[in-house]
Amino acid sequence: MHPDPIFPLSGVPPYPASRPIRRPALSGVPPYPASRLAELYHRRWSIELFYRDVKTTMHMEVLRTKNPAMIEKELLMHAIAYNAIRALILQSARSHQQELGRISFKGAVDLLRQWLPQAAACHDQPRKLTCWQAELLEAIASVQNPLRPQRREPRAVKRRPKTFQLLTKPRHKFREILHRDRYRLVA
Repeated sequence: MHPDPIFPLSGVPPYPASRPIRRPALSGVPPYPASRLAELYHRRWSIELFYRDVKTTMHMEVLRTKNPAMIEKELLMHAIAYNAIRALILQSARSHQQELGRISFKGAVDLLRQWLPQAAACHDQPRKLTCWQAELLEAIASVQNPLRPQRREPRAVKRRPKTFQLLTKPRHKFREILHRDRYRLVA
């Protein structure tokens, strides 16, 4: 049995609180420069913002189905819609030489919702549909987030939970009870 490089003295992790914690020896590993760590942190934060786009912008904070098979379908449909919108943003950024990270996801979703009835009106006219798509991509490229290098985005809950009473009886038998802007359980 060879000695463990992470716990060189005993070969076992120091779990009892009375024993000192031994750190691994990082010999031969070059230290990371601060600029590289900052870049990695920025990329990680971008991923957090992508998750926010999926949950908040696409109204996925609460799943509406209860059955596991339907939950899987709902998640899959949200993933397909998210990837389709991201593909439109990518296509728009490439065709109009815009920075991909600056194009607003929420703006693209709003534009797409606003422009879809026009596409339905010209679905059987390929030339009009091609022109519509080119105009949509140009509009998406124009919806950009401003450069805010020193912006702080604190982690905080924006919405408070609702104080509504739970619907525990059929609607025709349900009776609301108000008590100083709070609901209380009716016996």
